[in-house]
Amino acid sequence: MKSVLVVSQSHLDVWKEHIRLWHACADCELSKTRNKVIFLRGHLPCDILFIGEGPGKTEDALGVPFIGLAGKLLDKLVEPFAHHHRMAVGNVVGCRPCDSKGGSNRTPTDKELDRCHSKICSEIDLASPVLVVSLGHTSLLSIANSIGKAEIFHLPHPAYLLRCGGAASDAFYATQEKLTRKIGELTACGILNATE
Repeated sequence: MKSVLVVSQSHLDVWKEHIRLWHACADCELSKTRNKVIFLRGHLPCDILFIGEGPGKTEDALGVPFIGLAGKLLDKLVEPFAHHHRMAVGNVVGCRPCDSKGGSNRTPTDKELDRCHSKICSEIDLASPVLVVSLGHTSLLSIANSIGKAEIFHLPHPAYLLRCGGAASDAFYATQEKLTRKIGELTACGILNATE
């Protein structure tokens, strides 16, 4: 998956406005502890959109989602499909959930999820994916009723897979196999088209 966001010309003006609007966000306490607001990486629009919980310390420092250890594992997870489908990844909250600047990561609160809900809904809408993959329980609960026409599919968060042993673990292979089957089903039905 791309380490930057590649935006199609037809989406560029709307995406720039989205970024302008959310860069100034101060709707919750996370705005006081963040370094950067985190958006998407990958392709816009995309075929498959992966959505995690929230940025971590590395993402907050660099301003790009899923570029730490969990992001590297996600890239390995999607590697077999990366050349055949346009993909993007983001989070249900745009700021790193922590209680103090530089503090430990934590699960976003209901209030924080609520304040960021329109941001992730806009990103889903702009991405126009066929398949939305929720990464972890928080992501699933947050986006379950907000994905429009796309199909939602749930996988464990890559941070969980790291705790299970990473790319060499049975959990990683089981997750990759589950994703392979889902992409195969959608491709066989003509719902998801492979790119050359």
